[in-house]
Amino acid sequence: MLGQVRSRFIRSGTTTENRLEVGGEAKPIQPRRSAGTADAMTGDVTTRFALEVDMIDPIAESARSLLGRLKAPEDHHVFFEVPAVGSVPDVVIAQFNHQAVHTRLAAGQGPVRDMTAVRTLRCLTAGVRDLDVVSDHVGVSRAHLRRSVLGQLAEDGWVEPLASREGRVELLHPFLPLLSWMVTVEAKRSKWREAVSQARQHLGFANRAFIALDEAHMGPAREVSSGLADVGIGLMSVDAATMQARVVSQPRGRRRPDATSQHLVGERLWDLHLQGRTSGPVYPVFGRELARSVTA
Repeated sequence: MLGQVRSRFIRSGTTTENRLEVGGEAKPIQPRRSAGTADAMTGDVTTRFALEVDMIDPIAESARSLLGRLKAPEDHHVFFEVPAVGSVPDVVIAQFNHQAVHTRLAAGQGPVRDMTAVRTLRCLTAGVRDLDVVSDHVGVSRAHLRRSVLGQLAEDGWVEPLASREGRVELLHPFLPLLSWMVTVEAKRSKWREAVSQARQHLGFANRAFIALDEAHMGPAREVSSGLADVGIGLMSVDAATMQARVVSQPRGRRRPDATSQHLVGERLWDLHLQGRTSGPVYPVFGRELARSVTA
């Protein structure tokens, strides 16, 4: 995660302005870089990022280069710090399934943000109707499923309200996955092992995962880039001097994320999209709330 510091990115044409949003007003800010250090032999000065958050702008601008052979890569959305499954990726690049979104909007049904509710609706969409079977599949007690999960889904218009002793659940609308695919990026200035650990978690719900490091600290990770690619993790470098990001190695092989986990993250991304937001929950920083968003 990037921690508590957030900024607002405003795109105009092909350029992106990095701004800090305070009290509804977005003010331009400059990326924070260290003064740099000189090489003892050559005298060359290396510029480094002072904060990981300042690496995000170049990563977002390079999103297209991370998509490989994914279907229709030009049709994508970029999100930041999205609450996922067991982690919060710094950058998420995703493509919505237009047919699934159209079906959902036509039914008038909103996002489903809870994992148990997602599991329940996926089970029902697969054709299961018996309450006991659904309970076993979802992994909660029959009483909890009836009272809490199905009760809320009935209020939200997904299922018919259950009669007091009824053991059959009737689904009112199909619950289709809203994403076609998803790619994540974990940004770190130098802690590449920590980034790899988090990227491994991302592969549980993402089709591709990358780590992005400050170019000034790339050495150790570059040496193991081939091994990372073999386990499905790509590598990026971000140059603080040029504010450019580039792909060092692409992940190899095709991996299928857990369908239920990706379904849940897709619901949360669509929730943000409907709100006109591209970042997860905001956190107080120095007594104020700062948020990052990207607008086309």
